[in-house]
Amino acid sequence: MISRPVPVHASAATDYLHSTHTATVYVHGYNGGTYTTNDLIKAADKAGAAQKTVEATVSKTGKVIFTGKWPKDTINPIVQVVFKKNNAAPSRQTAWLYKVLADLKKTYGVTKYNGVGHSLGCNVLVNEALLHSHDTRLPKLNKLMTIAGPFNGVVGLGDHPDMNRLNSKEAPAIMNTTYLAMLRLRKHFPSNAKVLNVFGDLHNGTKTDHYVSVPSAKSLGYILRGVAKSYQELEVKGKNAEHSDLHDNATVSKAMIRFLWGK
Repeated sequence: MISRPVPVHASAATDYLHSTHTATVYVHGYNGGTYTTNDLIKAADKAGAAQKTVEATVSKTGKVIFTGKWPKDTINPIVQVVFKKNNAAPSRQTAWLYKVLADLKKTYGVTKYNGVGHSLGCNVLVNEALLHSHDTRLPKLNKLMTIAGPFNGVVGLGDHPDMNRLNSKEAPAIMNTTYLAMLRLRKHFPSNAKVLNVFGDLHNGTKTDHYVSVPSAKSLGYILRGVAKSYQELEVKGKNAEHSDLHDNATVSKAMIRFLWGK
């Protein structure tokens, strides 16, 4: 999908949408690909909120290749990240995302970016912000939207339905090593960045989206509340709240458009 002039219907949208040159970077999760974020990107384009410019493909060896066109006057540009080794460890993908962001600044002059992640892509984006928020070679994080992030375990892999609880301070009773590593770095999160954390509950008694429990997803709040500029949550309930359905969910897409580009 190549960048093109803003569609005619976008002119009506300018009354409630911000027009900036801040890039929005979409990151898929474990075993994901373009299909993971396609519907989110299409929803933004259809609403006249943003438009895809380039796809950043990261090879299995970590080489970043950009395809597409990015005219300098593009409003609300979108970058779709694809990891060819989509089952690599989150730490490896975080290092690859660093390369993508550095290249975006060097090649396209990107100074600020929004991040949208699904599943483990959320962890990659959060870790990137925690580890490199003061790195001048990277653009600055503006807004972060996480969808179905397994911040404190995956069902069947260190987490189970009804195993964990959040106390009155939103702190999880059980904190795994991955979570603790993020928690220790919480003060490094960019203080000017706003966060929207989206998660699902199938309402079938498990308090999960099938793969991620509600407490695991909500555990992000204990890390980022008080350090991010703002932290919001959106819980999606019912059969359309399944883990992989969330990135194709109309409610999620609308929330994304309001959060990232709404006035």
